[in-house]
Amino acid sequence: MKKLDNSTLISVIVPVFNVEKYLDRCIESICAQTYRNLEIILVDDGSTDSSGKKCDSWALKDSRIKVLHVENGGQGRARNIGLDVARGELIGFVDSDDYIDGDMYSFLYDLMVGYDADISVCGFYFEENGKNRSRTRLNVPHTYGRDESLALIVKDRLLMNYMWDKLYRRELFDGLRFEEGVIFEDIKFMYKILYRIDRIVILDRFKYHYVQRKGSTINPKYKPSVNQAYFAAVFEQLGYLIAHGQADAVRPMLRRCLHATKRLILTDGTDGQVRENLRCLQPYIASGYLRAGLSNSYKYWILDKHLQLYKRLYRLSKGRLRGM
Repeated sequence: MKKLDNSTLISVIVPVFNVEKYLDRCIESICAQTYRNLEIILVDDGSTDSSGKKCDSWALKDSRIKVLHVENGGQGRARNIGLDVARGELIGFVDSDDYIDGDMYSFLYDLMVGYDADISVCGFYFEENGKNRSRTRLNVPHTYGRDESLALIVKDRLLMNYMWDKLYRRELFDGLRFEEGVIFEDIKFMYKILYRIDRIVILDRFKYHYVQRKGSTINPKYKPSVNQAYFAAVFEQLGYLIAHGQADAVRPMLRRCLHATKRLILTDGTDGQVRENLRCLQPYIASGYLRAGLSNSYKYWILDKHLQLYKRLYRLSKGRLRGM
């Protein structure tokens, strides 16, 4: 693995789609980084607003910016296109409605070099309606190997499935690309890249601003299709982790799968979708409550045996009892 130095190029990949209200702030925050040796790749994913023109305008201001205009294919495809043209030895991702602190890539670079890591991770703010929330997990740097990292991603707390709060060595992506045409492609991707690492380092210094907006693709509270896509991504992750020796993944991953299934009920998903999810989970439930967890087993049993009653009670508890 090549030794890093101050001349190391970082390629920052930004998928762009109809974010004219947020894009200037995003790009400006990247251009203003204290780490100057950047290649900024803006992939305009068939935007129908002024986002594409804004990308071109920024490219005229900063020679480090490369703009690619492509037909709309989703975030996974846009990220893949960026990876295919990236020249950097290190790779970063920023979503085009988010923004970053001025020293984020300096911080992640120094952290990576200081601990000889394949991936470095910072903290982030969750921003909604102009208010920032954050959660401190680690006040001092912690390093983890491959198996430890895979175990952490199962819990999705200390180490999360987001692509954008991290800096990656380029070789981790060799022969590996995002699934296209789906949402939650990061959940389907992160465990695969963690399987390739020797070491990851995490330190909660809050550098990334994750902006939750009404028009974003993912709003799992209100869309049955999003909840079902989340279930599919987590269920795929569960199968991969079990196949690669992460037996402790069953209980927390089942909990997330069942949560997505319950959300289908709130968002008017069909009985057929709920029962198909239960069919997928049945082999893990059949492994016994000691492995699957007593709470998961009970929730599964109620959904399987008393679905209509559960729907009424669950919707009532959430204030969503309608037409039943």
